[in-house]
Amino acid sequence: MLFDDNLSTMGEPAVTGPQRRMPAQQRQQQILDAAVKAFAEHGYAAATTDQIARLSGVSQPYVVRSFGGKHALFIAAHTYVVDHIEAALRDAV
Repeated sequence: MLFDDNLSTMGEPAVTGPQRRMPAQQRQQQILDAAVKAFAEHGYAAATTDQIARLSGVSQPYVVRSFGGKHALFIAAHTYVVDHIEAALRDAV
């Protein structure tokens, strides 16, 4: 879900009804989308796991536990974007 428009800009996510537990894979995807947005807007040095956590609606320790820290999250976000670019290029040919 590259660059989800439902993510707020570094603020609290909007609550739109009763909250249900999200599957772990979907939650990790949400964190990756938030990380891509944060790193793109603020760069590696200025983006924080706390911002990414707020943007994705989870706790900062959950982000770290899921990805192992800022550097590992950056690598995962980078890989995610490159995979999408490669897929788009394959589809275009």
